Amino acid sequence: MDVYQAATLASLVERESVYDEEMSLIASVFINRLRIGMTLGSDPTIQYALGYDSHQPNLVDKSA
Repeated sequence: MDVYQAATLASLVERESVYDEEMSLIASVFINRLRIGMTLGSDPTIQYALGYDSHQPNLVDKSA
């Protein structure tokens, strides 16, 4: 994995996670899926394509 791919994966992990503590678990799932040629099955890939704004409130964001 090159630096660009690692940065892209880190961005997807950050967008997929709700809590910082779960980032390493999500990253390991993604890496294992990539190793076996499986799709990531991740919503952030669609969110990036659609221009999703991460600052929009969601169900998890109780501060909005």
